[in-house]
Amino acid sequence: MEEQRNDNLWAGGRWEQAQPGYPLPPQVVVPLPGHQQAVITPKEPKKRRRAKIWFLGMLLLIVGLVGISVALQTALSLTGGIRPGGFFGGDGSYSEGDYYYQGYNSTEPTIPRAENGTGVTLTLHSKTGEQLSKQEIYARNLPSIVYIEAWGNYEGGSGTGIIMTEDGYIVTNAHVISGAHTTEVVLWDDTVYSARLVGWNAEEDLAVIKIDAQGLTPAEFGNSGELVTGDDAFAMGNPLGEEYRATFTNGIISSLDRYIQVDDVYMNLIQTTAAINFGNSGGALLNDEGQVIGITTIKIMSDEGTVEAMGFAIPSRRVKQIVDLLIAGEEILTPALGITVKPVTEPAVGLRVEGVNAQSQIQRGDLQPGDIITAADGQSVRYSQDLERIKAGHLVGDTVVLTVARGEEIFTVEILLADTALFD
Repeated sequence: MEEQRNDNLWAGGRWEQAQPGYPLPPQVVVPLPGHQQAVITPKEPKKRRRAKIWFLGMLLLIVGLVGISVALQTALSLTGGIRPGGFFGGDGSYSEGDYYYQGYNSTEPTIPRAENGTGVTLTLHSKTGEQLSKQEIYARNLPSIVYIEAWGNYEGGSGTGIIMTEDGYIVTNAHVISGAHTTEVVLWDDTVYSARLVGWNAEEDLAVIKIDAQGLTPAEFGNSGELVTGDDAFAMGNPLGEEYRATFTNGIISSLDRYIQVDDVYMNLIQTTAAINFGNSGGALLNDEGQVIGITTIKIMSDEGTVEAMGFAIPSRRVKQIVDLLIAGEEILTPALGITVKPVTEPAVGLRVEGVNAQSQIQRGDLQPGDIITAADGQSVRYSQDLERIKAGHLVGDTVVLTVARGEEIFTVEILLADTALFD
């Protein structure tokens, strides 16, 4: 019978010898009370001492070289060299206060352009109530998760994308392809395609690319508005590059509407405990029915200790808003209310209107200085960040409903969001 063995195992162990000959243990000597056991240490031969000195010298040299290498790598990362993750400074990390973020790069890619205005839109599906097993969720999404390689003049790296349509529309993070001149997409079956750029927006950290393919398996996008804190969540992407493609992790939804500021950019994100690492950028955050309810974008780490299970994803409802505009070739404007506010606790808890911009359309709603905004879109507001968070989920042209207290009177005002540029 043919011998069965694993050639990857080290073959020198005693367990592979026919008759293992284990050495006898050394004799144990217990000194008598009040007596000290004499120990005689034989002198080492000169050759052995020389070998030890040589070994220690080489060890110190190696440690020194490693230290110099680390210092050079740090210097490179601080001066725009290749950072961990390697994405044009985009998928590496940078410091801001006590945290590190998977960063944002505002350099627009120069890869070939694809056609806009094709009428393609992203569809969101409601949950059906048919919960899938973890294995079913993975199998359903495996063909829809792609590996992305992008290259600029001097550096490149990898990230993740999600197939949106059968004919090759793919959604990813903007920072995954920032600064790139060429971009390639690798499907789950290792087929490689060159990608063209449909649309890209750094502030929203979203991009759409296109490959010339047919018969692909698009992911099903769910409605992030149906999420509840504590729901099961799964992340799928390519952390640390091609070697770990299609990594699948699980956790829960830790928080909804988490308002995060990164490099003067404000985003309203989903927080999750599902493991997200460099290279997951542009990947899928999935619900228990295997629907994409977010696109993973940020991981937080602390420079003073380990921060576990704090990842963030762009909600699918926001993804749809931005992706539809990118494919249509329309400009994405920053919405504004056109007012200045200040937190107060009397005569009501909320935001007191300090001023109304003369160009603002909200004057039609009869909002006046001195009014106190207590809620926006049905959510209580106490700080200006609360109002900014709610506004971050809207686009120019959307309506925000404010609940206002004026003396003893409580009423609502519908505000049409306008382009921030109107108030500059």
